[in-house]
Amino acid sequence: MGRKCDGIARDLGSPEEFAVSEEGHTWTGENGTKYLSDGSLKIPKIIRDMLFQKIKKYGVSFVKKNQIKIVGFLHSAQYLQMLVMDIPSGYICQLRRYPLSKIPTVLSEIDDLISVVYDMLIAKVMVH
Repeated sequence: MGRKCDGIARDLGSPEEFAVSEEGHTWTGENGTKYLSDGSLKIPKIIRDMLFQKIKKYGVSFVKKNQIKIVGFLHSAQYLQMLVMDIPSGYICQLRRYPLSKIPTVLSEIDDLISVVYDMLIAKVMVH
């Protein structure tokens, strides 16, 4: 791939990649440069490249039939957003953005933490 990201997830002992992440130190809002450049340009391009690598390796019919999806995580300060890309037909990619989740810093916000963990489990199920 031509682009670098902060993290790549794969199964142990396997070269198959299924998720990427981009991290930011501070949260400057949804209009911040880091959020816009990474969330709107960098992560979608990396995910698309990963999908096309799978198409090159297995063929487009295999990728469509098995509904292969790649997940991207955009993490900035205590906010996390999940992006999922798949190929519903042909070579057209579909990108879905999930709502921003706030990772709680105090125990009284445990419901928010459960929501974030649930989103992570959903992402794991989607790609396997």
